Amino acid sequence: MTRGTHRTQTEAAYEDLARHIVRAEIQPGAPIEEQALMERLGVGRTPLREALQRLIHQGLVQHLPNRGYIVTTATATDLHRVFEIREQLEILAASLAAARGAGNSLDAYAAFMTEARKGISRHGDDLDWNIAMDQTFHDILARASGNSYLQADITRYYNLSARVLYLSGQRMALVSEEIDNYAAMYDALRDRDVNSAANIMRAHMSFDPTTRTS
Repeated sequence: MTRGTHRTQTEAAYEDLARHIVRAEIQPGAPIEEQALMERLGVGRTPLREALQRLIHQGLVQHLPNRGYIVTTATATDLHRVFEIREQLEILAASLAAARGAGNSLDAYAAFMTEARKGISRHGDDLDWNIAMDQTFHDILARASGNSYLQADITRYYNLSARVLYLSGQRMALVSEEIDNYAAMYDALRDRDVNSAANIMRAHMSFDPTTRTS
């Protein structure tokens, strides 16, 4: 196996497992059946174990001696604690993105806005689509912040909070309800308006689908 193939297998295993865990398709406390996953994904044990280590770091998987890997538990209290961290990280990312100039990220953001507007009538209240679009919004800002450590933390805490949303079944703010905030953020990034970017993100987080507690 070449190094590139190994890395691709690890990434594929990570993305597949993360998606199923975040969407609660694999329930909290469920064991991770390594052999079954290796066969289904067509990956070796080493790439799978590397993917599991990433998921452990993100708080989605736990390794128990003599029991193997299991999906971690998640509660409403976890959501509140994750939100306390996420809110500050997201505001920081938006501020840094505006301060440093979003650069090429503005093109990605424009494409995101086009997709969001077109998708509203087509996807409506579809949970998977709305969360995927909101995550894209946050991912673009995290990349535009120019801080890879911040980007990694935002990905981690977004996945944790999205997972609790899926498990709880609580109503989320839809893209159609947040589209004005998305558009305002684009203007703030383009104008390098740090204060506006921070305030827009603060307002967005108060209605963010993955951080609502009421």
